[in-house]
Amino acid sequence: MSQKGIVSSQKVENFVLNSLFFIFASVVGIYLLYVFGSEGISNDFAGYIGLFERLSYSSFNESFVREITEPGYLLIVWILSKSLSPETIFFLAGLFPLLYKINLLRRIDYGVGAVLFYFLLFLPIQESNQIRGALAGCFILLSLFLDNHHPSRYLILGAAAALFHYSGIIIFAFFLFSKTNSNLLALIGLFVVSLAWNTLLTSVSAFNFLLHQASGTELGVTFTNPIFWLQISIIISCLFIYRDLTYYQKKGFHLILLGAATYIFFADTPVIAHRIRELSLLGLFPLIFTRYTSITLSSLYNYLASLLIAVYTFSFTFGEVLGYFSIF
Repeated sequence: MSQKGIVSSQKVENFVLNSLFFIFASVVGIYLLYVFGSEGISNDFAGYIGLFERLSYSSFNESFVREITEPGYLLIVWILSKSLSPETIFFLAGLFPLLYKINLLRRIDYGVGAVLFYFLLFLPIQESNQIRGALAGCFILLSLFLDNHHPSRYLILGAAAALFHYSGIIIFAFFLFSKTNSNLLALIGLFVVSLAWNTLLTSVSAFNFLLHQASGTELGVTFTNPIFWLQISIIISCLFIYRDLTYYQKKGFHLILLGAATYIFFADTPVIAHRIRELSLLGLFPLIFTRYTSITLSSLYNYLASLLIAVYTFSFTFGEVLGYFSIF
């Protein structure tokens, strides 16, 4: 067989293997989505079902005034609520982001590991629970794997992501990073935004409606959170090898750093602190699932700490599943 024929055969084989993996991962993901997204397990299930039911008999103008949520997300689910059941909408809102992320992650250097890692860390808390954040996460994940050409793309993606969940605005930080290659400027900007946010909530009565973002005492920020400290340890570890990181790995580090900073700066607004810190862990995908220029103790530690984060998160959520089904 000629060299050209061998190359062609390898391409076909790779295509078949990749397609089979995508199908297999999608089936597993859908099953996990069904389990973790079930009523009684998903913490946000009842709230979303109530929202979809209200949208089904309301006009868009009425819904826009009454519901405090992002307009892009509201428009899409309002349209769907006119023809689909609330339970179906909840499932689809998790399904499509999940399939998109499986397809994206399987293409990176260690795609199989990346998809499995996503199932452990993100699927139980995103696609099965925080479905608005799951949609915004699609834009964030795509932004992490863009090159440094045409930085204006980050502004477009950030604006689009914010239509589905406010956390999507963190993509704007990549625009600044691509222009300056600085982590410090984004940290300073984030700190200024946190000061402005707290001032608006406490001093301007017109913004009182935003106080719901500070609700939820069960989500209170605690600095004994083991995931937070593992995240901090990964940041410290990366400082030793920062110069040797690729552009994509540096962006992953940048996102993880901003997530930890948000957890600190927005400690008085726990919903924002938790949501953005959780989404910032998407930075682990370019950081540990793309090839390092060389294997060091720091890179090995990053793998270990990331695995601990994933196992801890999955064991906690899976414990809820076992507790729920043990009732029956």
